[in-house]
Amino acid sequence: GGRTQVGFLAFDSAVHFFNLKSSLSQPQMLTVPDLAELFLPLPDDLLVNLADCRHVVDALLDALPTMFASTRKLDCALGPALVAANRIQSHIGGE
Repeated sequence: GGRTQVGFLAFDSAVHFFNLKSSLSQPQMLTVPDLAELFLPLPDDLLVNLADCRHVVDALLDALPTMFASTRKLDCALGPALVAANRIQSHIGGE
């Protein structure tokens, strides 16, 4: 529907956020390597209206399979990624 909000993040040894603002032609990846001081870069552009930003979301989904294909990092930042995901959606009461 017209109210659907989406956001994407990825993680390895860092947390990678994606700016999906509708004015962009391609998503912008923002990496936060300091997990002890995790912050949300561009917090207003990490969760977007799907209908407004569908072209940027589609571009991300097309690129995502190859973005991290060559990474060899063994560290896993799942915990900080979950904290970040909660922070991103907390202002709208999402789950």
